[in-house]
This record gives sequence, structure tokens and C-alpha cells, in this order.
Amino acid sequence: MHSNTKARCETEASFLRSILFDDQKAAADSWCRVQAVLLLLRYSLAAKLVYFGQTIDPVVLEPFARRFDDIVLQTFLKVLEIENISEDQRLQIQLALKEGGCGVRSHDLKELQRLYVSSALLVAPAVLAATGEHIGAGSLDNVEGEPSNSNLQVQFVTWLHTVVPALILTKADV
Repeated sequence: MHSNTKARCETEASFLRSILFDDQKAAADSWCRVQAVLLLLRYSLAAKLVYFGQTIDPVVLEPFARRFDDIVLQTFLKVLEIENISEDQRLQIQLALKEGGCGVRSHDLKELQRLYVSSALLVAPAVLAATGEHIGAGSLDNVEGEPSNSNLQVQFVTWLHTVVPALILTKADV
């Protein structure tokens, strides 16, 4: 994700704010437009980082994810016309709706790792069918001192780096 993608996210956030504040489209004293913009924010702009989280190494993506989260949060606050919030309020905004929050997700390193590993798990059966390569049962055990999610990520990255080039070579020979 580079500056062009960041600029697109900021442009889309600006567009969502303009829907609310544009004099031609503003509905007098109505929260319906605010709710619509917040839903668009949650399900459109905020969901865009999920794809990147599934396809880009979390360590590479993390600085961009932090900036992206700031863009989404600032847009959320501008829509509601809120200038400053405390750290506790920010955390509550980022909680899931079912946990009493506003559902504006945060993409910390742990979340990015979860997205990356889960996407690898989703494609693993197809790669296994195509190449016969799989991860043995022992590779899912924790390495001492490492969280299981981190170990699983390392295993999949190693596995994908060895299997995908072999798969590309096999397809080229056909």
C-alpha cells in the first residue's frame, strides 16, 4: 500500500464527509444522513483494509494500517462534530457493536496477523490439492515463548514461499 492508496482513502473519507455537510444534500435537523454516512464509513471505507490485511505481510502493512485507522477515526469524529476524545473514548468507538462500541475497527498488529493467517488457511486446501504440499500436524504446535498465532504465521509464510514458486513452475510447464 503506497501513498496513492492512502490518497484514495483520504479522498473517499472526504467524500463521505461531503455527503453529510454539502448544503444541497443536507437534510435539516436529521440524524438519518449521519447514520447513513456512518454505515458507509463502517462498511465501505473501513472494510478496505481487510483485503490488504489478507494479502500483505502484517509487519509491512502495520504503519499504513495505523494511518488508515487515524483517517477512519477522524472521519467518524468529523461526521459527529466531535473535536477531541480521550483514549478510553477512542477504545470504545473501536469496540464491536455487540460490546457497546461503535464498530469502527482498529487494525493493530495482532488483527493484521489474524487476517493474514486466516487467508492462508482459506487457500491451503486449494494449494494442497494443486501441489500435494501441506503443513504437518507438528508445525501447528507452539514454539516455546511464541504465541500460537505468530508461530502459525511464520509456518504459513515459510510454507507459501516454498510452495507458490513450485506451483508457478508447475503451471508454466503445462
